[in-house]
Amino acid sequence: MTEIIMPKMGLNMSEGMIVEWLAESGDQINRGQEIASIESEKVLNNLEAESGGILHIAVQAGETVPVGGVIGYLLEAGERPPERMESDAGKGAAARKQAATAGADSKDKPATAGSNRTNAEVRVSPAARRKAKALGIDLGGVSGTGPGGRITIEDVEKAGSGGTVAVTGDAAAAGKRVPFSGVRRAIAEAMSSSRRDTAAVTLTTEVDCSRLVEARSSGTGKRGMKISYNAMLIQLAAAGLKQFPYMNARLEENTIVQLEEINVGLAVEAEQGLVVPVVRAADSLTVEQIQQQIQELVDKVQTRNATPDDFLGGTFTVTNLGAFGIDAFTPIINPGQTAILGVGRIADRAVVQDGKVEVRPTCVLSLTFDHRLVDGAPAAKFLNALKDSVER
Repeated sequence: MTEIIMPKMGLNMSEGMIVEWLAESGDQINRGQEIASIESEKVLNNLEAESGGILHIAVQAGETVPVGGVIGYLLEAGERPPERMESDAGKGAAARKQAATAGADSKDKPATAGSNRTNAEVRVSPAARRKAKALGIDLGGVSGTGPGGRITIEDVEKAGSGGTVAVTGDAAAAGKRVPFSGVRRAIAEAMSSSRRDTAAVTLTTEVDCSRLVEARSSGTGKRGMKISYNAMLIQLAAAGLKQFPYMNARLEENTIVQLEEINVGLAVEAEQGLVVPVVRAADSLTVEQIQQQIQELVDKVQTRNATPDDFLGGTFTVTNLGAFGIDAFTPIINPGQTAILGVGRIADRAVVQDGKVEVRPTCVLSLTFDHRLVDGAPAAKFLNALKDSVER
């Protein structure tokens, strides 16, 4: 018998959610076969079997399990799984024996409000249990809306805010319900943190993109690689950050740290939501090398082979909504960074040049920066320098 455990898919990962089992209990599994889709705070990855055997699922899709927790087994022919497997996987045989002697049967019952349960008796995800402890909430009075009545972190938060915990029967609202967890929750928490913890100000400027368009259309990189606008803008932004290091900084307690590394994140829309893979040492790379890194990172995101480490270490971010027909917008700073650059669509617009009206391709650049770390005039100098670089 081989235990299938929740893998650690990055340095900061503490738990993961099983999004989907890619096989069913009883299926014969081969070594290296993808058996489950796992979502951590940043990415969605497929888990491969480390050995062959007959799959037995211990934790159902939609449940969150701490790293190292048992989520299933690979059995030999004729072998039976353990008689009891807790929903809070990974506690080991000793914990299972202890639970069995302490009336553990009550843990498998759906959670219902007002049942006078103790916190030890309820079915609850590890994250929800930690949240309840932090908020001082008695889990015995919380209704669970997760699989099998399991209490989720959303149930705890609703209970903490005095909101309705569960709606059942005819009173339930019609419509598709999507779990607010994993990547979606990570995005929400990061954006809420940014709004709460930064003094965000946005500057905008319209840029003549004639030479940028010409440069992109007139040539390709090595081996015929097509260079994207994103690669060109990342290279120019990295050069600007080197010239104006106060834009490549973060706040550590009472100290503003101007960072030596210039690692530019690129916002990418993926199946699982918005993610920001990082082009490292962007100031030392050619535009072809930046393009190659972008392609590799995007491929990893789209094939679900990215790891949380691919998203760590960013010092500045570029987000481009031009492909979606957006002219201008107000981007939100990634937590831990000083600024983010928003890029609108390149479109033909009327431009006054030497007293004459001409039609030229332009775009709007929007720089959102943290006014706690940088004042308006220095931020404007950075944006104007970037504008000049694009126009040259």
